[in-house]
Amino acid sequence: MSNIKYQQKGVAMSGHLKESLSKLSNYDLLDRYYNSPDTYSEEAMGVMGEIINKRKLSKEDLTSLRIQKISESIEQKYQESEEKKLKGLGGWLIVFGIFFFLGTVSNMIDLFTGYDSMDNFTILISCILAGMHIIILVFFGMEHQLFPIITTIFLIAFGFLSAVGYFMMGSPEVAIVTVAVIIPWVFYLNNSERVKLTFVEK
Repeated sequence: MSNIKYQQKGVAMSGHLKESLSKLSNYDLLDRYYNSPDTYSEEAMGVMGEIINKRKLSKEDLTSLRIQKISESIEQKYQESEEKKLKGLGGWLIVFGIFFFLGTVSNMIDLFTGYDSMDNFTILISCILAGMHIIILVFFGMEHQLFPIITTIFLIAFGFLSAVGYFMMGSPEVAIVTVAVIIPWVFYLNNSERVKLTFVEK
């Protein structure tokens, strides 16, 4: 009975070994088989030999796979280096931050200096705009992943309402300029690699 259990255990371990070695890449498999044979048991070497034959690999493939691996490693490091350069509050993203900050300051000044001459509705709208500006600036400084989404929604809503308001006041040229300024920034926030690396891919 004990012999049967031992055999079953041995079969299970052998199956686990084969499954584990089957997950190795072609390069890792050949590298271990030909360069580190003393590290593995006879059974493991036999399993690796079977997998190599099944994949139709040979020792000659090891050189080309090593070159490919080195090439991929260099490419990956270059990509990581480029991403590191782009990630962070710089480039056009910092330009957007500066303009948005100036807009926030201007909105706050208008609110405090014109408070006495505003009706309740105008005060409410101005407070909402000021609050949204502050929230967006906080998310910008924190590099929060919600920044692009919230800012995009805010800019589209603000641009639409502003354009409608200027048209109703008989100033279509101001409405056009407002939309023309907002559209490129909306496009930038949703397509920039820097924005993606800074806010989305945390």
